[in-house]
Amino acid sequence: MNVLERAAELANDDWTEEEAGLELASLCDQAQLHSAQQAMLAGLVSNPYVDARGIRISRILWKAMSV
Repeated sequence: MNVLERAAELANDDWTEEEAGLELASLCDQAQLHSAQQAMLAGLVSNPYVDARGIRISRILWKAMSV
């Protein structure tokens, strides 16, 4: 499973960030979440014009890692 793709699927109005984070945490281990977070942050740094969805995905990853 691609963690970033799943986080993007969860980054919609059907899920709160907390719910999406819990769902993602139940599907992935901490190593997968950490790798996805690093990839996401690298993408955010390289593209200063990130949309709100990218920021929401990043917050979902943080929530999942804190579970």
